[in-house]
Amino acid sequence: MDSFIIKGDICYSRDKDELLTFEDSYVVCEDGICRGVFGTIPDRYAGLRVLDHSGMLVMPGMTDLHIHAPQYAYRGLGMDHELLDWLELYAFPEESKYADLGAAYG
Repeated sequence: MDSFIIKGDICYSRDKDELLTFEDSYVVCEDGICRGVFGTIPDRYAGLRVLDHSGMLVMPGMTDLHIHAPQYAYRGLGMDHELLDWLELYAFPEESKYADLGAAYG
């Protein structure tokens, strides 16, 4: 599997409450696994090819960027389900709470 480093402005989230940004930094990808974000390239990865995307925003792949406001609370859940199953299991029950205007404007 290919190993490489991406240089750019890195943005990612470790959990639902934290958004991390690293300007002019490096993401190390080794054998299909992200090994971390670094301000400088660690010596052990110095021989890897660098894809220079300086000044560009770099975000994790396979990230679903399409979300509606009521879905924010359960984003990332049930991604192993087909769309209709996901809607029945997650979206419709949560969004039905918005029939109550107090909950909707909380």
